[in-house]
Amino acid sequence: MHVALPLTARAIPSDYRLRMPGPAAIPERVRAATALPILSHRGPEFRVILDEVTRLMRGLLGTTQDVFVLGGSGTAGMEAALVNVLSAGDAVLVIENGQFGERFSSIAEGLPVQLDRLQIPWGEVSDAAEIAERVKAKAYRAVVVVHNESATGVVADLAAIGAVLRDTDALLVVDSVSGVGGIEMRMDEWGVDVVVTASQKCLMNPPGLTMAAVSAKAMRVVQAAQGIPRYYLDFRRAKASLDKGETPFTPPASLILGLREALAMIEEEGLAAVLVRHATLAAALRAGFEALGFAMFPAGRPFSSTVTVGVVPEGLDGSAIVRHMYGSYRTVIAGQRTKLRNKVIRIGTMGSVGPADILADLHYLECTLRDLGRSPAKGAGVQAAAAALAQ
Repeated sequence: MHVALPLTARAIPSDYRLRMPGPAAIPERVRAATALPILSHRGPEFRVILDEVTRLMRGLLGTTQDVFVLGGSGTAGMEAALVNVLSAGDAVLVIENGQFGERFSSIAEGLPVQLDRLQIPWGEVSDAAEIAERVKAKAYRAVVVVHNESATGVVADLAAIGAVLRDTDALLVVDSVSGVGGIEMRMDEWGVDVVVTASQKCLMNPPGLTMAAVSAKAMRVVQAAQGIPRYYLDFRRAKASLDKGETPFTPPASLILGLREALAMIEEEGLAAVLVRHATLAAALRAGFEALGFAMFPAGRPFSSTVTVGVVPEGLDGSAIVRHMYGSYRTVIAGQRTKLRNKVIRIGTMGSVGPADILADLHYLECTLRDLGRSPAKGAGVQAAAAALAQ
């Protein structure tokens, strides 16, 4: 008698390796937490869990302010950030130096606001002095910046940008979906007003949660904003519920249980150690990339600690490398879907990763290059990464 295999057993190879810049692989502890019994989201048990998540997220973000946990992807958080701080007719300045700055602009295009773009070549960082000049010339309600642009590996200098906006009426709104938990965030110290992040990257949880931290300055604007509809993503409702230890609507409770476990793991390791681990692994991966003939993108520093972007050697196709890494070695990495299509490959160093992951990435990448007709020095990538790790 033929017994059909479960769908998961048929569809997912046993040696599947998820190494793209998010979603990231989930530790077993977190997976187990998401399988705990479903709780009443209005009950005392869930209030305790939500309080723990809020406390731990504050520490991760470097803030004493409110942190709202919402059901939705990182893009839902980006939209929430805009519809809550903007009123109809307000001016917003979006810094575009990658795919997610452009996504912020796409969201703003659908709102009754004045959208201005500060367009910067992909791979370059935003300049605080230039932003200051734009804000002096026009009254903006918000300046929107991507902290860690996962399409390019560019990290914004939020401290410098926050310093030039702190004493203005403009709010600093930041997407740190691929940053928080792997790259330092000091929201209060740097003068950031809204930080949006999500569950599926450095927070090593399944996709489906977005978290938004909101400063007191921003919350005053949120309370007064008008002319743009908001309901499910309304920070006013979120605050009123959080003050009672609840969420305004039924939350993805299982994901919040997983998030609590992931945040507990970060606390056990120590945030400083977590940040050093991410930086160390990213440096090792970069060393291996370069040894295999991949120049770094961007060309200048600082490099991201959560995503490594390598320029594909002349004569090769980034998509072919991505397909071959999965087809032959069950390793899922990423190319880039828009302006850098076929020109780069990207590998994540976020969440529950260690040296063995980096060495395996580079071994399979070297094997792929050989399979595609190149002749890198045997073990070059692994040896370069090992040397970097030894330092």
